[in-house]
Amino acid sequence: MKKVFLIAAYAHNHVIGSNGSIPWNIPGEQSRFRKLTTGNVVIMGRKTFDEIFQKLKKPLPGRINIIISKTKTYSDIDCYTFSTLKEAVDFSIKEFPEKNIFISGGESLYKEGISLAEKLFLTEIDLDVEGDVFFPKFCENDYEKIIEEEFTKPVSYRYLTYTRLS
Repeated sequence: MKKVFLIAAYAHNHVIGSNGSIPWNIPGEQSRFRKLTTGNVVIMGRKTFDEIFQKLKKPLPGRINIIISKTKTYSDIDCYTFSTLKEAVDFSIKEFPEKNIFISGGESLYKEGISLAEKLFLTEIDLDVEGDVFFPKFCENDYEKIIEEEFTKPVSYRYLTYTRLS
Protein backbone atom coordinates (compact mmCIF):
# COMPACT_ATOMS: atom_id res chain seq x y z
CA MET A 1 0.00 0.00 0.00
CA LYS A 2 1.22 3.47 -0.88
CA LYS A 3 2.33 5.58 2.02
CA VAL A 4 0.89 9.08 2.11
CA PHE A 5 2.60 11.45 4.52
CA LEU A 6 2.23 15.07 5.44
CA ILE A 7 5.27 17.24 6.17
CA ALA A 8 5.15 20.72 7.69
CA ALA A 9 6.79 23.20 10.02
CA TYR A 10 4.80 25.65 12.09
CA ALA A 11 5.10 28.21 14.88
CA HIS A 12 3.24 28.19 18.24
CA ASN A 13 0.13 29.68 16.71
CA HIS A 14 0.28 27.22 13.77
CA VAL A 15 1.55 29.89 11.35
CA ILE A 16 3.24 28.34 8.30
CA GLY A 17 3.42 31.38 6.05
CA SER A 18 3.34 35.14 5.87
CA ASN A 19 2.91 37.23 2.73
CA GLY A 20 3.82 34.36 0.43
CA SER A 21 6.90 33.10 2.26
CA ILE A 22 8.00 31.05 5.25
CA PRO A 23 8.56 33.44 8.19
CA TRP A 24 11.79 31.78 9.40
CA ASN A 25 15.00 30.30 8.03
CA ILE A 26 16.15 27.26 9.98
CA PRO A 27 18.73 25.21 8.04
CA GLY A 28 18.19 22.06 10.14
CA GLU A 29 14.49 22.11 9.42
CA GLN A 30 15.17 22.46 5.71
CA SER A 31 17.62 19.56 5.79
CA ARG A 32 15.03 17.31 7.44
CA PHE A 33 12.57 18.14 4.68
CA ARG A 34 15.21 17.31 2.07
CA LYS A 35 16.22 14.05 3.78
CA LEU A 36 12.64 12.78 4.09
CA THR A 37 11.36 13.82 0.67
CA THR A 38 14.33 13.17 -1.64
CA GLY A 39 13.64 10.26 -3.96
CA ASN A 40 9.90 10.50 -3.36
CA VAL A 41 6.82 12.35 -4.59
CA VAL A 42 6.16 15.83 -3.21
CA ILE A 43 2.69 17.31 -3.73
CA MET A 44 2.28 21.03 -3.12
CA GLY A 45 -0.04 23.86 -3.94
CA ARG A 46 0.72 26.48 -6.58
CA LYS A 47 1.74 29.18 -4.11
CA THR A 48 4.08 26.82 -2.27
CA PHE A 49 5.64 25.76 -5.57
CA ASP A 50 5.98 29.35 -6.78
CA GLU A 51 7.87 30.27 -3.59
CA ILE A 52 10.24 27.31 -4.06
CA PHE A 53 10.71 28.04 -7.76
CA GLN A 54 11.45 31.70 -7.05
CA LYS A 55 14.30 30.68 -4.71
CA LEU A 56 15.72 27.68 -6.60
CA LYS A 57 14.82 28.65 -10.19
CA LYS A 58 13.75 25.01 -10.67
CA PRO A 59 11.50 22.35 -9.07
CA LEU A 60 12.75 20.54 -5.97
CA PRO A 61 15.70 18.43 -7.14
CA GLY A 62 15.72 14.67 -6.66
CA ARG A 63 11.96 14.51 -6.19
CA ILE A 64 8.88 14.06 -8.32
CA ASN A 65 7.20 17.47 -8.07
CA ILE A 66 3.42 17.62 -8.36
CA ILE A 67 1.61 20.94 -8.20
CA ILE A 68 -2.06 21.39 -7.45
CA SER A 69 -3.46 24.32 -9.39
CA LYS A 70 -6.78 25.13 -10.96
CA THR A 71 -5.36 28.11 -12.86
CA LYS A 72 -1.86 27.25 -14.06
CA THR A 73 -0.07 24.36 -15.77
CA TYR A 74 3.64 23.74 -15.36
CA SER A 75 4.27 21.60 -18.44
CA ASP A 76 7.38 23.58 -19.45
CA ILE A 77 9.35 22.40 -16.41
CA ASP A 78 10.00 18.98 -14.93
CA CYS A 79 6.84 18.47 -12.87
CA TYR A 80 3.20 17.42 -13.07
CA THR A 81 0.11 19.55 -12.53
CA PHE A 82 -3.31 18.43 -11.33
CA SER A 83 -6.38 20.37 -10.30
CA THR A 84 -7.17 18.27 -7.21
CA LEU A 85 -5.25 16.51 -4.48
CA LYS A 86 -7.18 13.29 -5.13
CA GLU A 87 -6.07 13.26 -8.79
CA ALA A 88 -2.45 13.85 -7.74
CA VAL A 89 -2.46 11.09 -5.11
CA ASP A 90 -4.19 8.61 -7.45
CA PHE A 91 -1.66 9.40 -10.20
CA SER A 92 1.27 9.03 -7.79
CA ILE A 93 0.05 5.67 -6.51
CA LYS A 94 -0.39 4.36 -10.05
CA GLU A 95 2.72 5.82 -11.69
CA PHE A 96 5.20 5.68 -8.81
CA PRO A 97 4.18 2.70 -6.67
CA GLU A 98 7.62 2.39 -5.05
CA LYS A 99 7.65 6.02 -3.85
CA ASN A 100 6.25 7.63 -0.74
CA ILE A 101 3.96 10.62 -1.21
CA PHE A 102 4.55 13.77 0.83
CA ILE A 103 1.92 16.50 0.98
CA SER A 104 3.89 19.68 1.67
CA GLY A 105 1.49 22.60 1.73
CA GLY A 106 -0.07 25.02 1.70
CA GLU A 107 -2.92 25.44 4.11
CA SER A 108 -5.77 24.08 1.96
CA LEU A 109 -3.79 20.98 0.94
CA TYR A 110 -2.91 20.33 4.57
CA LYS A 111 -6.58 20.60 5.55
CA GLU A 112 -7.60 18.18 2.82
CA GLY A 113 -4.57 15.90 3.08
CA ILE A 114 -4.47 15.35 6.82
CA SER A 115 -7.23 12.73 6.55
CA LEU A 116 -5.21 10.82 3.91
CA ALA A 117 -1.91 10.82 5.76
CA GLU A 118 -0.64 7.79 7.61
CA LYS A 119 2.08 9.89 9.25
CA LEU A 120 2.61 13.55 9.97
CA PHE A 121 6.23 14.72 9.99
CA LEU A 122 6.03 18.02 11.84
CA THR A 123 8.49 20.58 13.07
CA GLU A 124 7.21 22.72 15.92
CA ILE A 125 9.10 25.99 16.04
CA ASP A 126 9.32 27.90 19.31
CA LEU A 127 8.36 31.25 17.82
CA ASP A 128 5.42 33.59 17.91
CA VAL A 129 5.10 35.01 14.42
CA GLU A 130 2.54 36.95 12.48
CA GLY A 131 1.19 35.17 9.46
CA ASP A 132 -1.68 34.63 7.08
CA VAL A 133 -1.32 30.89 6.37
CA PHE A 134 -1.86 28.23 9.04
CA PHE A 135 -1.37 24.53 9.65
CA PRO A 136 -4.75 23.00 10.60
CA LYS A 137 -5.55 21.89 14.12
CA PHE A 138 -5.92 18.13 14.38
CA CYS A 139 -6.89 15.60 17.03
CA GLU A 140 -3.61 14.42 18.54
CA ASN A 141 -5.48 11.55 20.22
CA ASP A 142 -5.82 9.92 16.80
CA TYR A 143 -2.04 9.48 16.61
CA GLU A 144 0.94 8.08 18.42
CA LYS A 145 3.31 11.00 18.96
CA ILE A 146 7.08 10.60 18.94
CA ILE A 147 9.44 13.45 19.72
CA GLU A 148 12.42 12.62 17.52
CA GLU A 149 14.85 15.44 18.27
CA GLU A 150 14.94 18.81 19.99
CA PHE A 151 17.18 21.75 19.14
CA THR A 152 17.92 25.09 20.77
CA LYS A 153 19.79 26.94 18.01
CA PRO A 154 19.26 29.09 16.02
CA VAL A 155 15.85 28.97 17.71
CA SER A 156 14.21 26.22 19.76
CA TYR A 157 12.36 23.67 17.64
CA ARG A 158 11.59 19.97 17.65
CA TYR A 159 10.89 17.20 15.17
CA LEU A 160 7.71 15.26 15.82
CA THR A 161 6.26 12.25 14.05
CA TYR A 162 2.60 11.44 14.46
CA THR A 163 1.57 7.96 13.33
CA ARG A 164 -2.15 7.40 12.82
CA LEU A 165 -3.61 4.84 15.20
CA SER A 166 -5.62 2.03 13.61
